[in-house]
Amino acid sequence: MLLTMRIGLHSAIIRVLDFDRGVDEVARLLGRRPRWLGVDGETGARIALHALGDLLLEVRGPSDPDLVAGTPEVGARQEARQEARQEGREEAPAEGLCGLRLQIDLEQDPAAMKLAARVAASAGSLGELRPEGAMGSAGAPDRAWRRLQVDPARSRSIPIDLVSEDMSWLSACEGDSDAGLPPGGVEALDHVVILSADLEASRSFYGSDLGIRLALDRSFEAREVRLLFFRIGGVTLEIGGRLGAEPRPEAPDRFGGLAWRVADADAAHARLSADGFDVSAVRPGHKAGTRVLTVRGPVHGVPTLLIEPDR
Repeated sequence: MLLTMRIGLHSAIIRVLDFDRGVDEVARLLGRRPRWLGVDGETGARIALHALGDLLLEVRGPSDPDLVAGTPEVGARQEARQEARQEGREEAPAEGLCGLRLQIDLEQDPAAMKLAARVAASAGSLGELRPEGAMGSAGAPDRAWRRLQVDPARSRSIPIDLVSEDMSWLSACEGDSDAGLPPGGVEALDHVVILSADLEASRSFYGSDLGIRLALDRSFEAREVRLLFFRIGGVTLEIGGRLGAEPRPEAPDRFGGLAWRVADADAAHARLSADGFDVSAVRPGHKAGTRVLTVRGPVHGVPTLLIEPDR
């Protein structure tokens, strides 16, 4: 039985290795500036947040040595990570889509707490909900939330956190709104693509474990793929796998990219081409009535599609 609760997609996280460049290029891709800039209080990582409706896109980069120097506990954690990487105990981060966060009430909603207990990374960790925060810069407000990591064995290695955060801080932030979008600017996130080698296991996790609504389970013979479409807060989690392939439970799922919604694909193509992006020609989408284009670069390791929906 699916749990009845309020659950939404809080944020998608993109890691970049050059923060200033990454923030600039993501802003130009979307056609909007970040709504919030700051520093993660746990790791010292620099963060830029774009607000697209109820969703946050988080661009996360390496820590600023000057900021870390003023926070001894963060600096100590950073030094420990660096030592671990030098000794081969931890891999250096790569660019790309690196995580999803789901917004639920981890403290007041009994159904949410029951779900969290089932999928948590460690047994009994509900009593150890991690209070975390980030310090705003350039006048941006500080943020605070509580987080629980989903067991990677359940999520098939897709990094997913359950978070509770009061989003009222957004109203105090300056930044581009939908009304200020340029022609061909990104309106919203349309879908997140996840590639799976065991579709039934992935279907069970997102549907039964997390309680996200499965809107469609469809096989496409011509493309030799089977796609599961889960809908959460107006965004689709598209889980894809090879049609007819033997399931491989030991093979991890992985991110396949992001698809952004635009009102006018031709305007998006013209805008990005003029701004130096490498983009494909506009073409018909797989869904009847849609038009799409691929952004090949710079996308910082995230396969990127822009979609003009069927009007």
